[in-house]
Amino acid sequence: MLEDENVSRMLDILGNKNRRRIIMLLRERPCFVTEISDLLMISPKAVIDHLQLMEREQILSVRYDLNRRKYYYLSNNFQIVISPEAISNAEYEGLPADSALLKEAKSRVPHNEAAGADGYCAASDSSSDTRGTSVADKDNAAVSGRISDADVGRTLGCISDIRYLMESRSEILSDLRALESEVNDKILELKTACKEIIGSETELNLVLALAGYEISAEDLSQLLKTPVPEVAEGLRGLEAKGIVERTGSLYRICDNYVR
Repeated sequence: MLEDENVSRMLDILGNKNRRRIIMLLRERPCFVTEISDLLMISPKAVIDHLQLMEREQILSVRYDLNRRKYYYLSNNFQIVISPEAISNAEYEGLPADSALLKEAKSRVPHNEAAGADGYCAASDSSSDTRGTSVADKDNAAVSGRISDADVGRTLGCISDIRYLMESRSEILSDLRALESEVNDKILELKTACKEIIGSETELNLVLALAGYEISAEDLSQLLKTPVPEVAEGLRGLEAKGIVERTGSLYRICDNYVR
């Protein structure tokens, strides 16, 4: 179990919607930066910032494939359960009041006449009445009486849509795995057949990073964890060979090529 200080920090980190989306994606499989950016439609710079924060907090770990591509994955799978008691305790232990997850959890805590002065709700008595029917049974019967066929139909429709979307997601992930295999084949071809042009590991990493986006030298340095001077030297070499071009502060792969 996490200590109160760690709980507070974890809630602050997961209070960001995009970080939660990244974690959900990485629960499926490890991914690299541009893959996460494409799937979640978040800018590469923002993805890098989120990943580095979660890596520092040891939520994520990294590994490299044979092509030196950096994959992120969950260090440990985890689940956070927030109860009314946990919320109250966290407040008294100094959890930031503007934590998004805390606000969301608070909004779901029931407040009714049975709540005591400390904010906790009294436990329901599920003992049987004089006719042998439990309070819970009577409540269930009352709820059933309020449910219409339209409500049931709408609920089943939502579930059906979710099932369709989950099946579609599985198909997309399968297609992505096939595409990833093709990408790896092309990277291998680039390393072997084009080594006269792509002469160093730095140049190879720069080309792979620029294959999908226009990026500045500073962002490339951060993405590749390579010093800016080394990145700048590699970019100048690729520019001289006609592989990379610069517009303002951004670099990209040249469009003109012959098959």
